[in-house]
Amino acid sequence: MTGSVQAGDHGRSAVKKSGDWGAARLAIGGMVAGLMTLGALAAPPASASSSGWESILGGHIRSGAEAKRITAIAAKDGFKVHAQRITSTNWEAEIFNGGSTKSQALAVCAKARRFSNLPHCSVEQEFHGNGWR
Repeated sequence: MTGSVQAGDHGRSAVKKSGDWGAARLAIGGMVAGLMTLGALAAPPASASSSGWESILGGHIRSGAEAKRITAIAAKDGFKVHAQRITSTNWEAEIFNGGSTKSQALAVCAKARRFSNLPHCSVEQEFHGNGWR
């Protein structure tokens, strides 16, 4: 039986060594994932407005000119306004931004509903940043 290999310690140690490396990689991966989770929980939000609530008139609007027209009407009615460009075809006519609770934004929409010259008001959570100053 020439050319045959006899099973011995050498074959078992190669399997054991690769098994140890796999376990080490798994343990290190778990520790890294745990640290990332803790970091995400402990870190402040990306911006102060990233999770606030906002009141918007007319929903998401395709035109900047239309968003500015709506905000001009709302400004004449006494609202603090901002026409926000999210993308070139996605605008918002905001009358409130940065509230920490949904009820704050709903209260502003309730006030806006009293004006017949304003489009529908909706409330959403702010995730795309804002331009309010």
